[in-house]
Amino acid sequence: MDCPKHQFRVLVLDDGGDDELKRYCEELESACVKYLRRKKIPGVPHNFKCGNLNYGLEHSDAEFVVMMDADMILHPSFLKTLLPHIVKDPKVSFVQIPLTCQYTFGAAPCVGTGAIFRRKHLDEIGGFQPMSITKDTMTAFKLFNQGFKSVYLNRKLQIGLTPWTFEGYIKQRQRWCQGAIQQFSATWREMLGPKSKLSLVLKSGSVFHNPSRDESHFWWMTPFFLQTIYKSIFSYSSTFTFTPTSSIDRVAAQAKFTKQPALIKFFLVKLKHVKVHIIYILLVLAVVAYRISWVAKQRGRNCSHDFYVIAMSFFLLSTCTHMLVPIVYILCPPSYKPGQRKGLLHYKEKVPHFVEGDHLPKWHWSAMLYEAIANVVVVIFWVAALVIAVTKADRQCKTGAV
Repeated sequence: MDCPKHQFRVLVLDDGGDDELKRYCEELESACVKYLRRKKIPGVPHNFKCGNLNYGLEHSDAEFVVMMDADMILHPSFLKTLLPHIVKDPKVSFVQIPLTCQYTFGAAPCVGTGAIFRRKHLDEIGGFQPMSITKDTMTAFKLFNQGFKSVYLNRKLQIGLTPWTFEGYIKQRQRWCQGAIQQFSATWREMLGPKSKLSLVLKSGSVFHNPSRDESHFWWMTPFFLQTIYKSIFSYSSTFTFTPTSSIDRVAAQAKFTKQPALIKFFLVKLKHVKVHIIYILLVLAVVAYRISWVAKQRGRNCSHDFYVIAMSFFLLSTCTHMLVPIVYILCPPSYKPGQRKGLLHYKEKVPHFVEGDHLPKWHWSAMLYEAIANVVVVIFWVAALVIAVTKADRQCKTGAV
């Protein structure tokens, strides 16, 4: 950090019990680094990461606290950039770096890492909230409900690891879905009650997304979210049991050394996570084929009705393109290997660092073309459908059919 060493301290909260990590921290012989490992008593809930964070709070008297995941790297200017935003306004509970457009509507929560908190406000709500496995958003909403607020900075001051396997990505998103269900179950009376200080946007949830990519993600992720919701309805307690994403990725990395099965079995194993998507696509293709053959037999007897049939067929086919995304990814995964990730970093005196802006996603002309064409086609489709519907209704009114 580009900050005097005596002005901050790093607490390494090791919930994994790594003795090698402990020795490494002790060998640093630095007053600003402290290794902590809590004792987990069998039968007593330890609340996962939330309990680990609260254990860290017990060993800190700092006025401001930074939440940082172990697989993340902060930019050297992180503290200097974020501190002014929380110091100047006593109503600000935390400052979070890159999130979504939710901040525009005063609804940007904490995302679990890369955030600086005001310790006083955390103490007022009893620390990080353990009632949900997504303790970050849970804690943010508890603070919002006390009338406090957050600041969001659109700065790339943190880089880290994302799930490296498809299964790891799905499990991570399902875990977030579980956390949302737990959060709603635990706090809906408090958050939606008459004494709640949440804004209307926070109460109703943000519905603002990136037009094409978020819609596509919504479609192909829906089967996995429904699976999580079904599980939470019939076995709510099981939603607090999950496998860390890193463990899933580690097993997948080790599996690559095993002998691959026969071709048919290979596809069955590879595509087991997207069988619902495959069934959906096959059903849609069958329905569309039947609709088109029916229109062809009519030979233009009812143009208005034919348009509706074709339009709905087009809509169904467009959903298939979304459902194809995970299938294509599984069959044609990225060629970049997990072991090559270190090559994305720069090292200065054996310390990994990055230059702000180096790791921004690069736009490709094909992606921009897709964004443009997809949005234009969707707009044309719905405008045409609306015009025809209004015209038809107007004609029926004039003829007395309605």
